[in-house]
Amino acid sequence: MSDHWENWSGSVEAAPTDVYQPESEADLVEVVKRHAPEDTIRAVGAGHSFTRLGETDDVLVSMEGLTGVESVDHEAGDAGEGGYATVRAGTRLEEMNAALAEEGLAMENMGDIDQQRLAGALATGTHGTGTDFGVLAAQVAEIRLVTADGEVLTLSPAEGDRFGAGQVSLGALGIVSAVTLDLLPAYEVEMVKRAVDLEVALEYIEDLLAHNRHAEFFWYPEEDAAKVKTINRTGQAHGPDLPGATVEETEAGPSHEVFPSVRDIRFNEMEYGVPAADGPAAMREVSDLVASRDDVSFPVEYRYVRGDDIPLSPAYGRDTVFIAVHKYHKKPYADFFARAEEIFRSYGGRPHWGKHHNRTAADLSSLYPRWDDFQAARRSLDPDGVFRNGYVRELFEG
Repeated sequence: MSDHWENWSGSVEAAPTDVYQPESEADLVEVVKRHAPEDTIRAVGAGHSFTRLGETDDVLVSMEGLTGVESVDHEAGDAGEGGYATVRAGTRLEEMNAALAEEGLAMENMGDIDQQRLAGALATGTHGTGTDFGVLAAQVAEIRLVTADGEVLTLSPAEGDRFGAGQVSLGALGIVSAVTLDLLPAYEVEMVKRAVDLEVALEYIEDLLAHNRHAEFFWYPEEDAAKVKTINRTGQAHGPDLPGATVEETEAGPSHEVFPSVRDIRFNEMEYGVPAADGPAAMREVSDLVASRDDVSFPVEYRYVRGDDIPLSPAYGRDTVFIAVHKYHKKPYADFFARAEEIFRSYGGRPHWGKHHNRTAADLSSLYPRWDDFQAARRSLDPDGVFRNGYVRELFEG
């Protein structure tokens, strides 16, 4: 592999001294034993994080060779339905879901895209939308982690704080080699997109969330239109009726084919989670900000996530509305994002770990009630800071 790495948007570059692409857990263990504790090691996936999580001038481990579904247990699901599947950490979600579909299994929910690699999507708190669904990491049953001493540790709910820390970890505990997911029987869904005024979308968002398995919208500033997207199991109505709505697109098929969207234009992104009750007010302020500028053409996204008990999940302890702003990847974004961040901060917002933000360790520690629990797990698993690049050090130590 090349000794130069950059993320998907080009906002982060790295020039590591050593680059590895392990193809097995044993290969991964060998890399860690060769370099720890003297060197810093960072693992990267598809590079879809916009923050400096993958930045390193030391050892870089690319997970793109550690792929595939390792095993499937059809008897392990709740009440005999669905099942568990253990998947290698570097598997792209698109490839994983296609393989799971062949086994008659599916994730209960997905995010907007499926080009991320599994461990990276989980580690940064990636999420979809829907009142019944948490971040993707809430679907994790077990985690296999290569620790700084080169041992393979299996984290399960019985491990308590360590398991919770491993669900959304920012790669700060070790390198995940495989993940076991709790899955549903494969199912089909129908997606409907309707265009309405932004105020209509905000006025009806609670009803949309209550009457659909999944609901979200994108507000397009240049068209001054909100594109409401609802997804339901096939045959379920897409209520309620929306005043002035026009249907723009429908699609039906297996869940893993309908959930993801194609993102063929590169961009930079900031996304924050605010308390669900504050979502509409925060969105109105963001739309006013966008309207006051002439440099924003990308849409603003609005999604809902159920609260959870994962220590570093942005949805910890509260139902959450995520609002995301974007800029074309070749355009300046810092000023716009900083202004948007002021709005999100005023509502007690927590940043998505894989999206641009300017929060400090002091800020973050006050936003997460179980911050100290995560810190304790991190120190116990990586006392010498083997998996701590400069950015991770800034996040957790200031």
